[in-house]
Amino acid sequence: MPLSGGPATQITFLKSRNTHPVWSPDGRTIAFVSTEGSENCVWRVPAEGGSPQPFLGTHVSIDSQGIAWAPGKRILYPTADLRNIAALDPDSGTESPVLPETPGWKFAPRYAPDGHRVAFYRRAELGGKPLREVWLVDTADGTLRLLAPVARFPIGWSADGKWVYLQPVDRGPVQRVSAYGGPVEEFLDIPRKDLSWGRFDVSPDGTTFVSAGGTESHDVWLVENFDADLPRQ
Repeated sequence: MPLSGGPATQITFLKSRNTHPVWSPDGRTIAFVSTEGSENCVWRVPAEGGSPQPFLGTHVSIDSQGIAWAPGKRILYPTADLRNIAALDPDSGTESPVLPETPGWKFAPRYAPDGHRVAFYRRAELGGKPLREVWLVDTADGTLRLLAPVARFPIGWSADGKWVYLQPVDRGPVQRVSAYGGPVEEFLDIPRKDLSWGRFDVSPDGTTFVSAGGTESHDVWLVENFDADLPRQ
């Protein structure tokens, strides 16, 4: 659907769970994760609709907190065991690991505007000590750098590539951290405290934040004569 509003158009009709849609760099294709056929695989479908096609042999964690494509050339996603981030070439269908062997589980890869730096979240246990961290990897040379020791999922980047936007693992206000490391800063306070907000995403130009918000209502009911063994009164 248009960001300016309007009717939504359904583009997949699979009898399965289909999540984490992302755009191709040219905006003509959408990649997503599907449980079709009982396997969590990467699929793609034309943005205007059509026949979706699976990338056979891919195995994605359904709890990956998202996959990534534009502006990078390859589709990124946490592996099924969450031990690494895989890079899929959409032309050849070949898959390769992004990270060296490191302990912990990896989530939520997000490309920088340059298409080669990737922010991601790592959760690990080392020596009985829990680690919750945001990391940056340069896919051009494999360089790894710790950005912040916090439990935050990357949700996107600023247009100039200087800031990584974050959201707490348990959700909450949008924050940011410098791509060169430093303290985490409050950035976007969530409006309408009476709404229940989901995970935020950021537009490619880094200026618009999008999320699903919902309201909840509660009622108190009185049921009379609910116990059939009691005499009616």
